[in-house]
Amino acid sequence: MTSHGMKQNLFKEKMTKVLIGFGQSGTFLETASTVDRIPGGITLTASVDFFNVFPNKEYTLIANLIKQNKDETFETHPLKILRTVFSDENVNYRSFDGSGKANGTFNFDFNYTESGDYLVYLQFTDSSGKELDSFYQYFCFVQE
Repeated sequence: MTSHGMKQNLFKEKMTKVLIGFGQSGTFLETASTVDRIPGGITLTASVDFFNVFPNKEYTLIANLIKQNKDETFETHPLKILRTVFSDENVNYRSFDGSGKANGTFNFDFNYTESGDYLVYLQFTDSSGKELDSFYQYFCFVQE
């Protein structure tokens, strides 16, 4: 029997669906996404569904862009830190403990200097900085 590490609190305070797209066009980020020019800048939009979050509790969503360089080192670019409190009206489909489902959408801008492999790393924490969940999306930017 193989043992796999599981997230703690599997059904509490998680990100269930993350969609990342190009802010201006609304199209989703693909594994290989084309851009008009390199170097350049872009606005990405992330839509995040949250699972069993508590209303009136402070959360933080941290977005980082990580690029792999040709020498296999990594560059990390902080994109956004979003502190949020879900209001009572924005938390739906409540569980027995009062937690429920919610959605958030945010934009982040970044500049890229070359084509290559990137990833967006989202970290969802509580007000004390304890990580509740994380999400990775890998993609490659290539010039059209």
